[in-house]
Amino acid sequence: MNHLPEFDQLVQLTLEHWRQFRPTQYADLKRAGTLQQAVEQAAQQTLDAAQSLIARGYPEWAAWEAVREEWCLLPDEEEEKLKDQAGAWADGPPLIDLQALE
Repeated sequence: MNHLPEFDQLVQLTLEHWRQFRPTQYADLKRAGTLQQAVEQAAQQTLDAAQSLIARGYPEWAAWEAVREEWCLLPDEEEEKLKDQAGAWADGPPLIDLQALE
């Protein structure tokens, strides 16, 4: 069973994923005229990385799962924003200098 998509399939999957889950990035790249190039580069990097893992003995399905979210199936923009905000408070909320408020 083939777990890796063909290049053209991965390009289409990436385009659809970015349009749905990364609309700002998708729109910015489209406006700049670099959307297709970026998607094709992401697909090629993903397939190259997967092939590298397979060459080192990973099963095809494990290689696909290990690399698919690195370049193609990126996290949802909104979830990423929330994660970044939460990360800013990883050590707790910012400290307030109460004396400065007096």
